[in-house]
Amino acid sequence: MIKKIAASLVFTLNLGLAAEAGAVIINWDLTTASSATSTGNANVNALTFNSGGHSLKVSAYCSGNSDGSGAFGAAHVQQYSGGLGVDSNGSAVCSGDIASSSPEHAVDNHDKDNFLLFEFDSVMSAQAFQLGWLQTDSDVQVWYGPNSGAAGLNLTGACVSGCANTFSSLGFGTTQTFNDVAINTSKTLSPTTGSRYVVMAGALGNNDDFFKVKNLSAKVPSPSSVALFALGLLGLGLHQRRKQA
Repeated sequence: MIKKIAASLVFTLNLGLAAEAGAVIINWDLTTASSATSTGNANVNALTFNSGGHSLKVSAYCSGNSDGSGAFGAAHVQQYSGGLGVDSNGSAVCSGDIASSSPEHAVDNHDKDNFLLFEFDSVMSAQAFQLGWLQTDSDVQVWYGPNSGAAGLNLTGACVSGCANTFSSLGFGTTQTFNDVAINTSKTLSPTTGSRYVVMAGALGNNDDFFKVKNLSAKVPSPSSVALFALGLLGLGLHQRRKQA
């Protein structure tokens, strides 16, 4: 009997590990065709990218300072050959980030901070990103959102810290900073849990980072070993009950 239980547990755990190993990685090329949608405010635009049957929505924000304490204003996410940048699109908070002015139309922290909000169509585990263009410097900071959450998060009026509606209160619990990121080089993201949202910006406290984001990838969750382990025990229990009946 003990041997049968042990064999069942080993089989279940191996099945779980195989499922994890076979998890699907979705890769979004942010320089390819996308659908631009207006959310109703002239200064809030989003781009939606599709890959592998999953969508990625990207929107932009900026704050009036370079330490993350200022309230976010809606900005315009713009697609370029080198990736995604941010411009003001008329927003007073983003004043100076002009689409026709390089490098100000990039994601930058020159006098103010630009932020890209990436929204997966379900909870996923962010895997990696690439830059396709940079100028001066490219220190990138990334925040990972909560492991649950409804679609359509709007960061207008929020801030990283120092206000009522902070990243922490919104469920963004983990951050990573990548220094001197080279273009066309994959940088591994390490969230502690799956999430619906990822935010990317120039490193807070700096003022000379200018870059465009060309690629983002994420892993679609697969059945966990723990869940399969529980199912295995349930099946074993049902088998024993049938034998005793």
